Amino acid sequence: MKTRWKRNFGASSPPSPPCAIYGTLYNDEQPVGQGVIIQAVLDGKARGETITDASGKFGYSPWFKFPEEGLDSSEIGSAFEFWANQVKCDEIYIVEEVGKRTRLDLHATGIPSNDPEEILNELKSELSNITTTISQVINSLDDSQASLNDIGSGLDKLVEGMEPRHIPLTVSGKRGRYSINYLSEFITPYAKAVEDAAATLTDKTGDDLVIAAFNMIAPYPYIRDDRIWGYDRFNLPHETLNMQAGDCEDTSFLLASLLISAGVPRDRVACVLGKVSISGIDYGHAWVEYKRDDGNWYLLETTLDEWVGWQLVPAEYSAQVRLTDATWEEIHD
Repeated sequence: MKTRWKRNFGASSPPSPPCAIYGTLYNDEQPVGQGVIIQAVLDGKARGETITDASGKFGYSPWFKFPEEGLDSSEIGSAFEFWANQVKCDEIYIVEEVGKRTRLDLHATGIPSNDPEEILNELKSELSNITTTISQVINSLDDSQASLNDIGSGLDKLVEGMEPRHIPLTVSGKRGRYSINYLSEFITPYAKAVEDAAATLTDKTGDDLVIAAFNMIAPYPYIRDDRIWGYDRFNLPHETLNMQAGDCEDTSFLLASLLISAGVPRDRVACVLGKVSISGIDYGHAWVEYKRDDGNWYLLETTLDEWVGWQLVPAEYSAQVRLTDATWEEIHD
């Protein structure tokens, strides 16, 4: 007996396929560099997003589709604007045919640079002591007689000029609001870009593998989310790999993902969200911890620009949430 399917004429129609464009983004008539964020905006709301490659091209692979969730029939004839790093482009796209892929080069003036060196120079002018890193603190410590006062003094210099910020146990922003049990989704060892990066570490094992993974990320400059996106945002590891820059949680998510992808057991690595206490003030922070063969957990501080040796997690670091891609644990004081 054949099953006959009846069409439900009372049901709402599914959305139509999204539109797609591809082309080159120009800033002051020159192609932009890698990592500029382009958003398709309708009625003030971002409905799609992509990122430029090193030559300023976008939408070739993957396609730049918008709206990402598909077109509603009422949106036929709508005019989409395009914004590049929060700067409006000259062009618009009027939806005339659903599912159509069109070449459309975009032009704007004054797009903020995503060049890490230029952004770092701006950050240095805003945070006069940003160049004083935790590495100077750790390097100045005697391995056997580490002084907590020395750590606190160095961290004071690191964060001078920064506003206190507490990492909440929920995350709000572009990706929506996540409770802590969803934070594990930001650790992605099976993402292709992460697997490809981890494959370069296959000749290493044990502690050497961990050091090699750390050194892969160490050159990435520390860049606050609001300098890239205009707001605080947790980036996925493949985005951090693509931009080769990020803040503490971005590089921590990436390092934890790399280690797990490269074969480090999940019970020996943790991405930690919490706070660092400096002169009695708590600052939001993220880092990675790794358990060596001696059974102790060691700090992998991803904001450092070089490997400085194995260090136990200082007392000033206080965990709120410990994560892998498969587990999470909320820490109560």
